[in-house]
Amino acid sequence: MPGLLVLTAAFCSAQSGDRLQFDFTSVRESQLKGAPDKITGGPGTTDPDRMVYGNFSLLHLVSYGYSAKATQTSVASGMVDARFDVTEGAGRHVER
Repeated sequence: MPGLLVLTAAFCSAQSGDRLQFDFTSVRESQLKGAPDKITGGPGTTDPDRMVYGNFSLLHLVSYGYSAKATQTSVASGMVDARFDVTEGAGRHVER
């Protein structure tokens, strides 16, 4: 699971070429089995310094992080069904 922390850095890009540093990143197994995946927070919301990726599969996290289609990404078969909640916080606004 620690490898997922590295992937989360790909989800946010720095503004004006600055390096974005996270204050925290949390990756946990999702308890929302069967619920649709969902992104909350970030730019244009009431919580621009925090983004939550809820109930994402590893395949979706990797695809989203690298701006790739799910058909262009592969993961171990056991990781397609596993779901994760990723929460990121930054000291300043983040961009999607």
